[in-house]
Amino acid sequence: ERKKSIEHLRKFEDKIFGYFLDGFHRNGHEATVLDQSAFKQIVKSTVSKLPEDKMKLMLGCYLPQVILELVGMGIDVFDSSFVNIVTNRNRAMVFNFDLEKPTASIFPEIDLMDAK
Repeated sequence: ERKKSIEHLRKFEDKIFGYFLDGFHRNGHEATVLDQSAFKQIVKSTVSKLPEDKMKLMLGCYLPQVILELVGMGIDVFDSSFVNIVTNRNRAMVFNFDLEKPTASIFPEIDLMDAK
């Protein structure tokens, strides 16, 4: 169905500013626990059929590591739902920029309610 949609939209390419990619999950926290290999393969396949010069927007609560991979696949714009979900759980995101020592946790965050 994605392929059919893209074929249809390509007829109007001169009138289209960009593409919105959706339908990969049911939104919310579920997006953080997707089957990464299948998900990335579908995104990669979909993006490969779209014009490179058009903006690609994707909404979803993706882990920061996944966002970076999606950027590498050609996605340009994301929302901030991951940050919203982390905040609603009384957490703050933290990042380790030392590439020699990768973060052990899948969720790079600290508990704001922790007495420490």
